[in-house]
Amino acid sequence: MKRRAAALLLCFLLAFWLSLPPVHAADRVYFTAVGSYVLPLSDNTMPFWSGGYVYIASSIFTGAARETLGISQVLNNDQGRLVLYSGGRSLTYNLSASYALDNDGGTYYPGAIQRNGTVFVPANTVSRYFDLVYSVIEVEHGSMVWLRQPNYGLSDKPYADAARYPMNSVYADYIRAKEAATPESGSPGASGRPSTVPESQDPAAELDGKRISLCFQAGTSASLLADALESYDAGAAFFFAPEEMERQGGTLRRLAAQGQSIGILADAGDPDRTVAQQLEAGNAALFRATCGKTRLAY
Repeated sequence: MKRRAAALLLCFLLAFWLSLPPVHAADRVYFTAVGSYVLPLSDNTMPFWSGGYVYIASSIFTGAARETLGISQVLNNDQGRLVLYSGGRSLTYNLSASYALDNDGGTYYPGAIQRNGTVFVPANTVSRYFDLVYSVIEVEHGSMVWLRQPNYGLSDKPYADAARYPMNSVYADYIRAKEAATPESGSPGASGRPSTVPESQDPAAELDGKRISLCFQAGTSASLLADALESYDAGAAFFFAPEEMERQGGTLRRLAAQGQSIGILADAGDPDRTVAQQLEAGNAALFRATCGKTRLAY
């Protein structure tokens, strides 16, 4: 079934590829693909080789690409630290060091590299640690670095053929942007699978006015709220019921790494547990997830 779907997809994309407008050739480029998505091309985020390793921009671990790989990032430029995490596992990169550390203090080489204001991480290390698969595939206009889950279902050549249209679409956007001499490149291309997606979240808007404090009753939407806050470099307090804390350990770890406040949502009308018992249960769940506790409660 997967092969039949891939074949139909290939025929569809190859037919549309012929309609792409001609563009002037550029130097060899490196595409980035994540699962079924081909990401926009940008000189600032394009993969590169260094010391025998291919490096990818950490910004791919956001948005739709983050959902596809199941890995999130927290970048703190002030502290010079990048954290990649998935479930209960994390890799922490000190941007001034040549290695990364896992949850248990284990060391992983090489470290991250910062170029043009973007942090890059070695695809090999990230893939091995988080149980992903990556390939570097020769394609038209250059090469493609492709990351995906192990059970994706397509090998390198069929995927590269199916991705030909979105690759040419983002390449055309890239060339047009360079010819127009605009400061940013890499706008989203046409939809479809494989398809193009925004490279990262929109830059934070400049906001004027009074400061406010945000508090959320957190549930299954907590991760989406965290995405929005991260795009504006903003903070909030997330209040979880003890049962939600038990179910959302990964979300709690992400919020803690992002610097958000976490509180316990207690129900004074609960006939089975007192408020004190609920607070104790919430802090126990929070400690299991993050090795921390909270004094915030609602």
